[in-house]
Amino acid sequence: MEQDEIKTWWDAFAQAGGLDQLETWLGGPDAPSRLRIRQRIAECEYKTVTDCGAGLGIDWIGMQNISYPVDYIGVEPSKALRDASDKIAHTYGKGKMPLVEGTIEKLPFQDSSRDLVYARHILEHLPKIQPALNEMIRVARFEAVVVFFMRPGKETYLTREIDGLWQNWWSKSEIERVLELNDKVEVWFWETLHNEVLLHIYVKGSTVVDLSRVGNRLLDTITEEPAPEPEPVDAAAEAETMVDWPSVSNVAPHEAEALRRAGRL
Repeated sequence: MEQDEIKTWWDAFAQAGGLDQLETWLGGPDAPSRLRIRQRIAECEYKTVTDCGAGLGIDWIGMQNISYPVDYIGVEPSKALRDASDKIAHTYGKGKMPLVEGTIEKLPFQDSSRDLVYARHILEHLPKIQPALNEMIRVARFEAVVVFFMRPGKETYLTREIDGLWQNWWSKSEIERVLELNDKVEVWFWETLHNEVLLHIYVKGSTVVDLSRVGNRLLDTITEEPAPEPEPVDAAAEAETMVDWPSVSNVAPHEAEALRRAGRL
């Protein structure tokens, strides 16, 4: 699905009355990965933040609770979602949502102009991962963060829904190869957070990363959190996947259906 198709898909979804459902899918301002992003902003004192594929701009609501002003700009290709975002802002007693038109593959910012650039649950819906990653890194001054709900594993699985929406599992090694080939990347590490995985990418010259602390996590496998006792499985095959798959209660219905069809739920 190219960007024009993605824009058309979300516009059609919104016009079909899906906005209320979308709010439920996306989670509120205090969803775990949203909280983690805000924690990074506060820890590193980031002043300029860009949200790629911002949807309804819900992250901006939570950022009003940070103790200092944050210049948040959400980039969203769908006009229907941008128009609906102001309604969300008013629901929380805020003003106009700071969203601009654009795509993750062509962000409307100069090189190294935004302290933090991040994307939450976006790269799984793209047919190619390299353009988006490279564009996020281009714009980031210090750090880029990707939040995955479909956790990267040993292999890439590309799945396209009947309605055209991509639901992809990206290979962890394929993602890291993109980072290795990008001259601007200094170091990266993976973080497991409940049913999501965060990829933190630091650019060269970044002053916010302690390499002595992060270095031993470089190229490490995604850590696994304690889980209920599983059914008997082939231990070697299970270890190779490097994946902790999410539970149905923590993903959107359309995402859960894709996981079920692939045998992940």
